Amino acid sequence: APGSWINQIINAGSDGAVTRDDVEDIARWFAERGAEPKIVITPYVHPSLRRSLAEAGFVLKTIETLLTADLPRREGQPALPPGYSLHMVDKADPDDVERYAQFASSVHFGDGASETLIDSLRRAVRDPRSINHILIEDETIVGVCGAERFENLGALWNGAIAPSHRRRGLQRLLIEWRLASLR
Repeated sequence: APGSWINQIINAGSDGAVTRDDVEDIARWFAERGAEPKIVITPYVHPSLRRSLAEAGFVLKTIETLLTADLPRREGQPALPPGYSLHMVDKADPDDVERYAQFASSVHFGDGASETLIDSLRRAVRDPRSINHILIEDETIVGVCGAERFENLGALWNGAIAPSHRRRGLQRLLIEWRLASLR
């Protein structure tokens, strides 16, 4: 639906030249559905993609940083601070999925998040490849995080910490926890 963060083209130009007509076809496809056309690029795309995007009037809106690392074998998970627990989301439990989606959407998109954005989080959590956790302190959700497995690769996504709990090392803890889970 229009407004969803998952409305985007990924991997264009990774397998050869892309023409202005190709880019305009993509833009039309999104426009017919009432959605903003978005194309994610990397420094490794065919040079024609950047040129064709500029010719079609596309502009840079955001930059994401991709970090990669081999995950050496380690035993166990990082220790949680006293008073905290980490709960793995049960994908089959609608209440569990909803708690995760509502918290993540409020941190990432604010309290006025559209149903489309919240539903995209629900779908991501239910994906069979995803691993999702809720960080709890004294029975209150203070963070959530997700990761996905792709054969021998993993991706971290959707780390969200309540503003009241930032600058305590919790985001780093969730990163370390997900990396250990992906190992």
